[in-house]
Amino acid sequence: MPTVPDIKSVTAFIPEKLRHINCLPFSGSESELKRLATLLLENFRLLRPDRRLFISYRRTEAQGIAIQLYEKLDALGFDVFLDTRGVPPAADFQSVLWHRLADSDVVLLLDTPGFRESRWTREELARANAASIQILHFLWPGASPDATSAFSEFHELRSEHFDSANQVGERARLMSEVLDSIGGMVESLRARALSARHRYLVDNFCD
Repeated sequence: MPTVPDIKSVTAFIPEKLRHINCLPFSGSESELKRLATLLLENFRLLRPDRRLFISYRRTEAQGIAIQLYEKLDALGFDVFLDTRGVPPAADFQSVLWHRLADSDVVLLLDTPGFRESRWTREELARANAASIQILHFLWPGASPDATSAFSEFHELRSEHFDSANQVGERARLMSEVLDSIGGMVESLRARALSARHRYLVDNFCD
C-alpha cells in the first residue's frame, strides 16, 4: 500500500517498479490512519471491497448537508446512496431504497428536529435496526433524543459545527473539519459493523 504526503510527489517517494500501484495520500491524521487500516483489511480480503453507505435524512431539513456528506464520502471511495441521486428514472423508488438500505454497511442518520415526523424516515430507522445495520446517529441542535431509537454510535452536533447560522435546509453546511471527522468515524464503524453483522448472521444460521 504505497503512501505519499501528496499525490503530486509520487515520483519522489515511490520506486519506479511500484508506480503502477495507485498511491494513497497520507499525512498521518487520525481519520486517514483509519482509512489506511480499512484499505489494508480490504486488500487482505478481510473486508469486502464494496464500501456501501446509506444516508437517512428528511429532505426538507437536511438536504444541503446530505449532499455535502455524499460528496465528501464519495471522494473517500465509498459507494454512498442518497435518494435524490441513487434512484434511476422509472424505477420503483421505495423498492430501490429498501434494497440499498438492506445492503449497506453503515447508515448515516441525520436526526434533525422533524426527522421522526416523517413516516418514511421512521421506517428507514426501523428497518436498519431490524437488519442489525450499524447506525452513525447525528443529533441536531434543538432536537430531542428519542429513547426508542436504537443506534450504535451517537454524536450530538453543536452550533459551532455549522459554518453559518443555517442549521437546516438547503443552505446548511457543516465545517470542513467536522466532515473530516465524520469520514474517520465511518471508516472505523464500518469495519466493526461488518464484523458484528457477520457474527449475527453466522449465529442465526447455527441456531
